[in-house]
Amino acid sequence: MNRRKSTNFLSNADFKAINAADAKATALGLPFNVLISFHPRNAMGPEDWLAECKRIRNCYCQFGRQNRFERAWVYVREVALETMAEHMHLLCHVPRKLRAKLIANAKGWGREPDACHAREASTKGYWSCRGYWFSDLLYICKQMSPQAVFGRSYHRIAGAPVIGGRWGASRNIKGG
Repeated sequence: MNRRKSTNFLSNADFKAINAADAKATALGLPFNVLISFHPRNAMGPEDWLAECKRIRNCYCQFGRQNRFERAWVYVREVALETMAEHMHLLCHVPRKLRAKLIANAKGWGREPDACHAREASTKGYWSCRGYWFSDLLYICKQMSPQAVFGRSYHRIAGAPVIGGRWGASRNIKGG
């Protein structure tokens, strides 16, 4: 009772749903153009970590409400296999005139210095020097299952279990 499910990777269905959310955001005129990464240095319990991830997402939503723009975002939580350090990537839409302001503000969203950083992003892909198709959307999905990456030239990194939801999206783009 009250146990959270753990997942080791993004399934093929998850990967397709994230791509569908990206397509819907682009169709709505809200292309993903900023990547916010949250890497806390101190270890937290699962409940504290989930609350902190939600707080970071709420900071982005609050920024959008204050600056009166429609928001679209997708987040993915990951755990590095070598260090077991959990982190979150939030790929979101920000109007061009507000991007620099958001990137500067995002640095202060983490409770620790330099725990949260942002940069401009693009979901348009390119071939890497190692022969992998790469984009910021694929970067946040790099901990896919072997089945999700099968037959595709995507870079995959093994991950450790994540307790709770591995990914999510804003209501206006989730569900296809």
